[in-house]
Amino acid sequence: MTDVLIVGAGPTGLTLACDLALRGAAVRIVDRREEPHRESRGKTLRPGGLKVFERFGIADRITALGRSSLVLRKYFDGVHAGDTAVEGLCLIGQWQIEDVLRDRLAGLGVHVEFGARVTGVTQDADAVRAELADGRSVRAGYLAGCDGGRSAVRKLLGIAFQGHGDSEQAMVVGDVRAPGLSRDYWHQWFTSDGGAMLLCPMPGTDTFQLQASPERDAEGGALPPSAEGFRRLFDRHARMPGVRPADPTWLSTWRVNVRRADRMREGRAFLAGDAAHVHPIAGGFGMNTGIEDAAALGRALGGAADLDGYEAERLPVAAHVLADTTARMERVVEAVRTPGRGIEAGLD
Repeated sequence: MTDVLIVGAGPTGLTLACDLALRGAAVRIVDRREEPHRESRGKTLRPGGLKVFERFGIADRITALGRSSLVLRKYFDGVHAGDTAVEGLCLIGQWQIEDVLRDRLAGLGVHVEFGARVTGVTQDADAVRAELADGRSVRAGYLAGCDGGRSAVRKLLGIAFQGHGDSEQAMVVGDVRAPGLSRDYWHQWFTSDGGAMLLCPMPGTDTFQLQASPERDAEGGALPPSAEGFRRLFDRHARMPGVRPADPTWLSTWRVNVRRADRMREGRAFLAGDAAHVHPIAGGFGMNTGIEDAAALGRALGGAADLDGYEAERLPVAAHVLADTTARMERVVEAVRTPGRGIEAGLD
């Protein structure tokens, strides 16, 4: 029988799988996606997350793929207003971290089972059974829900996701090329009417991660992201003739959500990462908190710590991160109204 079934093959689930496999546990990891993605998504690796990867022997590989220093170039109403150097963080696309983790996991004899959607969870005193959409079932000693903010595992366990969120999108996001734009800077355009656009060069690629205030229709409603919309937003904010965002490979939206599971354990089933907590992006703590959740859960399920201690340790951390990132986001929103200020206000 499988010792631990992990649902979700993002950074949290892959970290947990590596940790447990290194401890000698029999692990299976499933993901509802049909194949790995190539989207930048979370892009900031903090020292705490990197320390976890040192134990796996992959920290050097990840830092070699990423970038440890970057200059934030700020513009206000189209005019260059200042630069700020940021050190001590590793800028790297989430998909690149996942690639490295999957490779490390494969070296331990474990492979992600893609196209496996969990539709039911039951448990008894000895094991957990997960039902899959294709009719299969998996019996395991324990189950870990690492399947993101819309976690199927959390919902199947009946665990409340307490907090609040905005119904309307706060940003459009995506991965684009921008020929002619310097890749030496994280470009951040802010306008006196409250608009914003950011283009961050993703290491090891020819793309930028785009984040921007959404376009709005005649009634003031936010429009969905599109290639044409990205170009219009760039023209409005950057005012740089000859540079146009092109070839988007990822189009998405982001909404403000501040929520936390009321518990991270239900019998033999556990939650980690965004399945247990979501919060504002300011400071770049999302992916890192999930990685550290996974390390703590690995210690517990691997026998190096008490099972009850996992929730006792990580639930207060989640509460702190929600409050801290909310305060950081408020600082950013206030700071960018001043020419020369940017998202560094949330990194302090």
